[in-house]
Amino acid sequence: MENKETFNLVADEYERYRPVYPSEMFDDIFTYLNLNKEDSILEIGCGTGQATGGLVSKDYTNITCIELGSNLAQFTADKFKSYPSIQIINTSFEDWNNEGKRFQLIMSGTAFHFIDPEVGYHRAWELLENTGGIGLFWMIRTILRQMKLSRSVKK
Repeated sequence: MENKETFNLVADEYERYRPVYPSEMFDDIFTYLNLNKEDSILEIGCGTGQATGGLVSKDYTNITCIELGSNLAQFTADKFKSYPSIQIINTSFEDWNNEGKRFQLIMSGTAFHFIDPEVGYHRAWELLENTGGIGLFWMIRTILRQMKLSRSVKK
């Protein structure tokens, strides 16, 4: 099993221990790109929807989420089922057929490093609208360590 598949096996725990992204970060991205609420957003590797939730909290819901892990994709689909404009697609970014759709914002929170850089950056560039931008961000804290500590405390 590859590291990028690890979190799919522990989706509920990942959601429980995963810190949220700062609200100000989303404000900075929206301001920098002059993003409108109806602009299309692609999220690569949505996991349990932590970054998706940051977008939704700012009323941005025109989101296509790509998630490799079936458990994570289902978790996020269930979490945002009341938002019909949020689409969760269970596939890899490399294999996904975008059907010609382009995006004003492509973002990835703590996931883009799992994509082959020979493919990922060029593909993201091809999917952008002419005035679009890419927002890649990571958490500094170690999520797996928190989950392991929690398991050892429960025993």
